[in-house]
Amino acid sequence: MSLLETLIASAILATGLLSLAQLLGLATTATAAAGRTTHAALLASQKIEELRALPAVPLGQYADRPAPGYTREWSVAPLPSAPDGVAVVEVVVRVRGSDTRMVAAVPKTRP
Repeated sequence: MSLLETLIASAILATGLLSLAQLLGLATTATAAAGRTTHAALLASQKIEELRALPAVPLGQYADRPAPGYTREWSVAPLPSAPDGVAVVEVVVRVRGSDTRMVAAVPKTRP
């Protein structure tokens, strides 16, 4: 095998390895983003379940920081078609460049 063939083979191998390294970096970034989105969805779901467990759901807009790097905002408003019995809860969890939003209908008061 000549020196030229060896150089070409080395260049092809280097290009393939660099592409593989870049793909690994992208996969790691995507996995981290998916983990943050999953955690945000869990935090939104927890808040909705917490509000469902209350004897009376307070109307208004609220916010907290349930975990480092996460901001959770929720609003509770009467459902226009059933203002006396049902409230609409909207929870938005923000984390580094993305928003996770959940909406649920909950009874305003427990019997």
